[in-house]
Amino acid sequence: MQMYNSGASVRDIRAANEKKWSGTYPTHTPTAPAPTK
Repeated sequence: MQMYNSGASVRDIRAANEKKWSGTYPTHTPTAPAPTK
């Protein structure tokens, strides 16, 4: 919210998030695998 409230565009916010988190979650879906039956 801070970036948005300071006037940053959605594109800038997205780029900042990608830069910060892309190394941690390279697939963009940090979800657990489905449980086995």
